[in-house]
Amino acid sequence: MFKGGDLSGIKITHAFDSNGVRVSSDNYDALPKKFPLICPDPKCNAYVDHVNGYKRESYGKQQFIPAFFRLEKGHNHANDCAFSAFGRETIVAGDSDCEVKDALAKGELIFRVHVMDSEERDKLKVKAGEFHINPPNDTAERKYRKKGRRATYVRTMDSLLDIYHHGVSNPIDRSKIQLVIGGNLVKWIDFFYSTNHLGSLRTRLINEGIVQVAVILKVHIIGLPNAKLGRFQFIECNPKTTGNGRKIYTTIKLAKNMPVSTFTLGSQIMVLGKFSIPDDADRVTPIYLGNEVRTLVSHPLQVVEF
Repeated sequence: MFKGGDLSGIKITHAFDSNGVRVSSDNYDALPKKFPLICPDPKCNAYVDHVNGYKRESYGKQQFIPAFFRLEKGHNHANDCAFSAFGRETIVAGDSDCEVKDALAKGELIFRVHVMDSEERDKLKVKAGEFHINPPNDTAERKYRKKGRRATYVRTMDSLLDIYHHGVSNPIDRSKIQLVIGGNLVKWIDFFYSTNHLGSLRTRLINEGIVQVAVILKVHIIGLPNAKLGRFQFIECNPKTTGNGRKIYTTIKLAKNMPVSTFTLGSQIMVLGKFSIPDDADRVTPIYLGNEVRTLVSHPLQVVEF
C-alpha cells in the first residue's frame, strides 16, 4: 500500500519476493530474489527493504541489532496488517544525520564506532537467532527527529580511517577526539596505533589482557593454512624495529570463512580488532625473533587499505 506518510511498523524477520519465495532477514544473500520484496502478512502488499545487522554504541551501553525488514519509503502497512503501527503510540528517537568528514569539518570530536570486530559479529549472530525465535510484537510507530542530534556514527572502516588521518594532521584535535566503542569513551591516542607504537600497545596488553583498537600495519606474509594451529591462515605484518628492545610482530588470524583475497602482499592496512598476546604454544612468530601480538579477523569489513 503506497502512502505519503511516515515509515511505521515493527521489525520483520522475513518477507516474500515477487515470485512468492520466502526470504529470511538473517540469510538474505543466500539465494537470488525477484524484487520488490513484500510484507509477509497476506492482508498486506506493502513493499519492504532489508537492513543489515549492526551494533549501536552509546555511553555505558552497547546493543546488537539483528538484520530485519522494514517498510520501503513511501509505503505503509494495511491497517489490519499484523506488522502495522496504525493507531499506536509514537516514540520519538534521536538520530545522527552527519557523515564523519562533515562532522570533523564542523569541529565535532566525539564519534560512535558502529564497525564491528569478530567478537561483536558473534554476539550479533546470537541476537539474530533470538530475534527469529522470538520476533518483536511491539508495534509502536517510530519517527526519527533531526534536532538533538547525537554523536556521529562511524559506519565503515573508511570513516574510521578519516578520523585517524584527521588526528595525525591536527594535533590539537587529536588530543580531544574521543570514540564511543564497547560502551566506553576512548581517546584517539588510546585507540589508534601504528607499527611504530606497537610497544605502547604491547604494554597495554600485558596490563589489560585484551584491548579493542585499530592498528595500522603492512602486510608482509600471507600464510598458508597452519597445520600446527588448526589449519587457520595467518597474515604476518612487518614488525616494529625502531627503539630499544626486541622486535614486535603483529599476526592476524583469519576465521575459516574469511577470504584471504582481502589482503594484498605489501599493502598498508588498518585493522579493527581485539588484540592480545598469544600463548607461546600458539605463536606464529618464532620466539627467538621477537614478541608477537595478534587479533582475529572474521569479516572483510574489519579491514581497510590505505
